[in-house]
Amino acid sequence: MNHSEIEKLRGGLIVSCQAPQGSPLADAYIISAFALAAQQNGAVGVRVNSAGHIAAVRLRVKVPIIGIEKIETDESEVYITPTFCSAERIARSGADIIAIDATQRPRPGGEKLEDLIRRIREELQLPVMADISTYEEGLFAADCGADIIATTLCSYTPQTRGHLLPRSISSNASLEI
Repeated sequence: MNHSEIEKLRGGLIVSCQAPQGSPLADAYIISAFALAAQQNGAVGVRVNSAGHIAAVRLRVKVPIIGIEKIETDESEVYITPTFCSAERIARSGADIIAIDATQRPRPGGEKLEDLIRRIREELQLPVMADISTYEEGLFAADCGADIIATTLCSYTPQTRGHLLPRSISSNASLEI
């Protein structure tokens, strides 16, 4: 696994280059232009949703791409790269790091967080960014092998609505964002 992509992020700005489905901006070329503009203005990495957008961004930028795939279902509240299949799609599209929902909520198909992290790291040979909402989730994700812990989902889950970000997490994770 290449941890040099993680080191490139340390201390820098990661720019989310995403647009909601149905938006006129949700076009692969436009998203790739956002990512290129972010890189040209000092971003050390970009976060991009969907295989098609990741592939387009990969053609235009040199900074690490944190890939996600948002999938909403009635089966689970987990929607940021909820399954190994979704992680596999974004890995094939050119993502350098796979970001996943690492909350304690039940995952689609009963998949376990620890299995998802292990499979991404072993089978896809990519680092994992764990999107968490609580301090405890961050500790658990780090124990499961996540390489990066991000407070992305704080205030977006029922138990954290209106909460401030969790305090710093000391763990084996390589980077705290």
